[in-house]
Amino acid sequence: ADGMLDQLRSALPADTPGDDVAVIAALLDIPPTPRNPAPVETGAGLRRHTLAALLAWARRVMHERALCLVVEDLQWVDPSSRELLDELCREPGPARLMAVLTLRDPGASPALPFAVHETLELKGLTPAESLALVREAPGLEAMPQALAHQLAARADGVPLFLEESVRSVLDRLRSGTQGWEQALTEVPVTLQDVLMSRVDRLGSARRTAQLAAVIGRAFDVETLQALAACPPFVLPAETVAAHLRVLLREGVVRPQAGDAVAPRLVFRHGLIRDVAYQSLWAEDRRAAHAAVAGLLGARATGPAAVPPEALAHHEELAGLEAQALAHWEAAAREALERSAHAESLAHLRRALALLRRRPPGPGRDEHELRLVLQLASRTISTAGYGADEVERGYQRAYELAEGLDSAPALLKVELGLEAWHFMRADFARAEEHTRRAAARAEASDSALDALQVRWAQANILYHRGEAAAAVPLMDQCLADYRPQMHRRSAVQDPAVMCLGYSAWCRWDLGFPDDALARARRALALADTLEHRLSQAVAHQLLAGVLLFRGEAEPALAHAERSLAICEDAGFQAWRAIARVTRGSALCELGRTTTGLADLQGGYEDWCATGAVVTRAFCLRALAQGLASNGQPEAALPLLREALDIVRSTGERYHEAEVRRVLGELTLRCAAGATAAEEEGEHWLLGAHAAATSRHLHAQALRAATALAAHRAARGQRAAAREVLAPRLQAVTGGAHTRDVQRARLLMDTLSDPGA
Repeated sequence: ADGMLDQLRSALPADTPGDDVAVIAALLDIPPTPRNPAPVETGAGLRRHTLAALLAWARRVMHERALCLVVEDLQWVDPSSRELLDELCREPGPARLMAVLTLRDPGASPALPFAVHETLELKGLTPAESLALVREAPGLEAMPQALAHQLAARADGVPLFLEESVRSVLDRLRSGTQGWEQALTEVPVTLQDVLMSRVDRLGSARRTAQLAAVIGRAFDVETLQALAACPPFVLPAETVAAHLRVLLREGVVRPQAGDAVAPRLVFRHGLIRDVAYQSLWAEDRRAAHAAVAGLLGARATGPAAVPPEALAHHEELAGLEAQALAHWEAAAREALERSAHAESLAHLRRALALLRRRPPGPGRDEHELRLVLQLASRTISTAGYGADEVERGYQRAYELAEGLDSAPALLKVELGLEAWHFMRADFARAEEHTRRAAARAEASDSALDALQVRWAQANILYHRGEAAAAVPLMDQCLADYRPQMHRRSAVQDPAVMCLGYSAWCRWDLGFPDDALARARRALALADTLEHRLSQAVAHQLLAGVLLFRGEAEPALAHAERSLAICEDAGFQAWRAIARVTRGSALCELGRTTTGLADLQGGYEDWCATGAVVTRAFCLRALAQGLASNGQPEAALPLLREALDIVRSTGERYHEAEVRRVLGELTLRCAAGATAAEEEGEHWLLGAHAAATSRHLHAQALRAATALAAHRAARGQRAAAREVLAPRLQAVTGGAHTRDVQRARLLMDTLSDPGA
């Protein structure tokens, strides 16, 4: 980000203040207010505004002219830069951007979320191309043909190898003591060796190249000079400057665009940097990393503060493991504060790997337990509760907590394992963990622990189709909840979850107006807490309630808001569900092409998280999207698959809806066939029975409306009224909802003798 801001800064007027926040403000056209300055934003807000600024700048450029963006070594890009790239390449409207991405191994980088126009696999130069490059090298025009072929062949099509081999031959010829054959004979036969030879031929400048390599692929001259002045190196600044001129002349390094106040250089190729680094004695490498850590640590505060992960990197390689461990943890915390969850996960993994080098003991185990629990919760935020890594993390945490006899940790582990089994739709195992967690919560005498256990119990009941039993538990949670119970570092807030899910329960139970009120309260609370995942969940659950009520336009707005938060913060599981919800809203609004893409993509993304729960819900949504696009036959297999999931898992909260849509589409495809019509009616009767037996009056009303319409079409008006009237009376409120209006219109038609 520093390098990108440096380049952006160069495009601004010369009198623009130099700090990053001012640069972002200028790019976003935020007017300065010196008399009443706005508070400087940090953390997640600053990260979002930084990305917004970079996107805004790129859009301006693309508005004026086409833009070419080159990203080298995509497999190494950091998550936030990757997010920026994804957003740029998904820009709607006319194509004004050509992005050229290079990566060494397609399997080393996550799948690209945007369309790729063309993929070129670089297989190396052909023999003819290699020979042509040799022949075009200034100074090799007179090289004998056989030797030129030999030089080209030994490079095996690798351009860097060939280029460095040519340079090696020329260096030997310039010495005046060797002929063609001897010069070629002395050129190393492997790329590693030829690059090492290149570094060795730098003479005294080799030392400066080695120290620069310790800093990294890119480095600033000021830090390099300070490092060179440290014992045991002690190179004067003028010597370092002279060495840098040699490195620039020899093409080992090149200038990097950036701030002229702190000029930066970069190794021309990562392999050259690696060879220079490896040529340094191990003891000297450790000393150099320790010195760099000390230099960077001196900038720990102020505008030039160094990120803790940079300190941790150098401390770890210097063998300063205690300091490195502390800084990896600090880096994880800072990343979490700015909602950079992927970076936070990476830093925690580095901390854990470092910790596990220490000898076993209670102190190490306590530290590992803390890190493992943090890692599990960060993974839940990004990949979802159903990810395999979550289960492995909690299993390891259980071993550690049991060995330490840590009751608080064991309670967290029980709830974590409950959530993992719940996401896999293994409700029996989830309930086992809930019972053990309840016993531990009772022993702890903690109101928050008891509240979290009740929420877990209520969530299982709801998904099993027992909404009537789930709501009292959720309401008890809400009665016991206090604002001080909110933990910013927690995966989710229990009150937001209880309000949002009880809203869905209340809709199911036939209270559409109360459902909407609860969903809005959930969003208001999430906004008050400023908790990103809670906000994403609240927008999503409110969008769902609005869709249930038939209000597609506001549902779409909330689904898109949820999706934006999830994409910004990296919440993959909730992003998938938000895509499904947006797809449903788009299909209802007639935008079926885009809607179906969201429905299909969201369902695939959801399955990719390892989640089994809610798959039937997603398949029903996808089936209805296909039906709205005139493809009812394609929808029927999806509904049968959804019903198989319901039967195998016992997740019955949406069973009636699956059966209803299956019945409606079977009748739609019947084309007068008696057997098909009987099958369709069978599914509608099953939907009605499934909903009424569980007191899910809203779903029962939908099933009854479909069944009554079918009977009325067959002339069975009395039977139609008999099934519809009690179901309409069971729904409380919701006069303006689509389901109630349709049912009343049908009842009026059935009650009119002349209709």
